[in-house]
Amino acid sequence: LQAAQTLTGSDVLAIYHSAAPAGDPASTLERVALLGTGDFLPASIPFTVLSTLRNAHLWIPGKRALTPLHRAARVANLTYVVTAPLAVPQGANGLVLFAGASGAPPEDSTALAEIVAAVLTAILRYHTDLYELNQELQAQAEEQATGSAIFDLTEEGILLVTPEAR
Repeated sequence: LQAAQTLTGSDVLAIYHSAAPAGDPASTLERVALLGTGDFLPASIPFTVLSTLRNAHLWIPGKRALTPLHRAARVANLTYVVTAPLAVPQGANGLVLFAGASGAPPEDSTALAEIVAAVLTAILRYHTDLYELNQELQAQAEEQATGSAIFDLTEEGILLVTPEAR
């Protein structure tokens, strides 16, 4: 995250993410990471924000505030806010935001936001896959232990019942 903040030259970098399946309209996006002085940003935002910000977006003062994030930025007197969705195959399920308190937005700010979002999406996907694989491995280990125990008990039972075992 610090690398992304340095790359963008922003004062604030935040990540909003939903634990609910992508596309679940009843869920909210929770702020899961924050770098800089972004206390003005809401802790959670409606999931519907992703339909408004489905592409990388640059907001500057004077433009219409489309989301609670833009309204918070206007109240905090920020000079720009750039957002990009975190996408998974089923659709967007998060948002990366970077903002500045002074100066103009970086050149190609939306392209930078897309790059940062792509990297963060890959990291999140990796950790999700790793978690799921560990869960599957644990379930298979339990199943194998149960199978081994049954096999051992069955083998002992056959030895006790078989006349040739004497």
